[in-house]
Amino acid sequence: MAVLSSELDHLYRSIERWFERYTEMGDVSAYFMFKDDIEVAENYAELLLKSGKIHSEEFFRFLNYCDEKLESLKSILGLSDEDVVERFA
Repeated sequence: MAVLSSELDHLYRSIERWFERYTEMGDVSAYFMFKDDIEVAENYAELLLKSGKIHSEEFFRFLNYCDEKLESLKSILGLSDEDVVERFA
């Protein structure tokens, strides 16, 4: 098993901090802000993968972790799938 790069470890810690902050906010806007932050983190992780700093296994584990945290926040906030559907007018 490969050792996590310091950048990826930093992303994990950032996700945890954001998760706590958005949990405290406690509304649907917190979900969308967290989702936006996760998207940025996932894009950075993709750059780490492309530059060879992390392996694909680490990358996909990180993506799964992000998905789980987003679903966890949705559950904690008591949001349904319909509540978090983005609508574009």
